[in-house]
Amino acid sequence: MADLPPYLYKPLQSETSIRIMILLPAKDEKDPLECRLENADIGDPRPYYGVSYVWGDESHPSRIQCEGAHISITRNADIALRHIRRATKDVPLWIDSISINQKDVDERNAQVRIMGDIYRKSKMVFIWLGSADEFESTAAALE
Repeated sequence: MADLPPYLYKPLQSETSIRIMILLPAKDEKDPLECRLENADIGDPRPYYGVSYVWGDESHPSRIQCEGAHISITRNADIALRHIRRATKDVPLWIDSISINQKDVDERNAQVRIMGDIYRKSKMVFIWLGSADEFESTAAALE
């Protein structure tokens, strides 16, 4: 994936536009993450799942393949997406680090303003706190 260019985001069409990331299936957990992005309106009845996660350390980014290019993501996002991904079917998601063009400050600010609606309108929200560590702090947080 090192030879893939960075993904070039197409502009959102309105203040209520969002991008739904379609996480493509893979039979093996180690297969590269792949997706495509689809523009939608927050009022669109198409179902999607929200993803909320701890961004974590950004110094060693991972990548997801997207339409012949790549998007850099944190290791935590990578692990969360591998847990969410299915073997045989697409999974429609809204995940901030991919669904929002993080390099476009105006877009980022506009998306943050409607983030409550984005999560409210999602079919369900996956929450990823991170992998259990040697101290089991993630498991302890859920007790």
